[in-house]
Amino acid sequence: NDGTRTQGLALTGQDQNGEVDVTIAAGSASTTTISGHINIAGGTQLGQETHNLGTGSSGNSTPTLNANKSFYTLTNLHGSNEIQATLPDATYAGKTVVVVGLTAGGNNKVIYRIPNDTSATKTLGNGVGLMLISVQLQSGNYGWASVGDTS
Repeated sequence: NDGTRTQGLALTGQDQNGEVDVTIAAGSASTTTISGHINIAGGTQLGQETHNLGTGSSGNSTPTLNANKSFYTLTNLHGSNEIQATLPDATYAGKTVVVVGLTAGGNNKVIYRIPNDTSATKTLGNGVGLMLISVQLQSGNYGWASVGDTS
């Protein structure tokens, strides 16, 4: 607490009967903890979790992804370009990240550290996704284990 008065809970009535919007926390640096169970009657929508990377008419792209985000789409708009994205190590075990490749013919690659403490490179074709979960390595660092990938 820095002494600033910040709204952490907002209940806002809407123009439709029975609709109330609820905002919990104040900004993306806030942590919201739910003890017990949560029931969600509607759909879920994760804010600010999608990150699109694309290459235009020429050149390759080598972005570093943010390990704190949960979903990435590597969008390659040019058939001969390559996106080679690096996913840094997680800072805790149990973090899930999904990366989906969309391409007009170029390559989409993801580089990440795997449980044997070496790096792996996965090429994602058009519409192919990769789900990773962070695990603690023997060295004490955190790496990524692919879920359901047998290639």
